Amino acid sequence: MDFDTFFSPEYAHHPGNAEEPLFVMLAKWTGTFIEDGKMIMSEGSRWAFGMPFAYQEAKTSMWDFETVGCLDLSKPYVITVEFGEFGPQEGGIFQVFVDNNNTKEIDSPHQMKSNIFTIDAPLLKSNQVLEIRSDVGTETSFLTFRASSGTRLTIKKITIAYQ
Repeated sequence: MDFDTFFSPEYAHHPGNAEEPLFVMLAKWTGTFIEDGKMIMSEGSRWAFGMPFAYQEAKTSMWDFETVGCLDLSKPYVITVEFGEFGPQEGGIFQVFVDNNNTKEIDSPHQMKSNIFTIDAPLLKSNQVLEIRSDVGTETSFLTFRASSGTRLTIKKITIAYQ
């Protein structure tokens, strides 16, 4: 698989809309790459899972009262991130947001609760399995993953399951 395939509706699409990609890039310049079937996130990489493509340019805000995604996060859930091999991190952070497609935590219907996970990247290790437990979300939510400057992580797999 390559970058263009991963972020296409042919690879994965919204339920009920075969022309809407399930995974959407959020930054015009991206530090996201696909190599050997693994995702590399670095230098300001931001992408969303379950967000309508139309929101790629429009920013969510605390004034948006309706969530717009296709993930049912209305019950407590766990996100499991399986990392691959990567070198020591020089700095930066890895974050996960709910119903927020930018880097401002307050720009979400969930306001400050939208940032469900932040870790300093140097604390992450190669081949680590990370579990993120949350109950923030609605029946129509989406997730955003971000790696800030100074970060270069390899992700093998991300799964979401109800607790």
